[in-house]
Amino acid sequence: MTYDTLKDTTPSRHVKEYLKILELAAEEGEVQVDAALRDLLEGKAEAAITVESIRELLAKLDTIPPVTMVNVAPVDLASFDQLCMAVRQ
Repeated sequence: MTYDTLKDTTPSRHVKEYLKILELAAEEGEVQVDAALRDLLEGKAEAAITVESIRELLAKLDTIPPVTMVNVAPVDLASFDQLCMAVRQ
């Protein structure tokens, strides 16, 4: 899909650009580059598909905290003790 888009948008240098993207995927990680490419292909990011635009998106993706990063507020166990006492009575 990326190759075909590059072929349509930059016919004179699509092969070199595609190889650069593959090299970037090997360096930075396939999953991250794939996510950036999906954003570019779906039009979420308003930029042409180039190594530079993918690098910019990767930099933005690094600043977004992962969904597994969760903050849980401390729990007041006194309320739990009160609940247990109410159940015992």
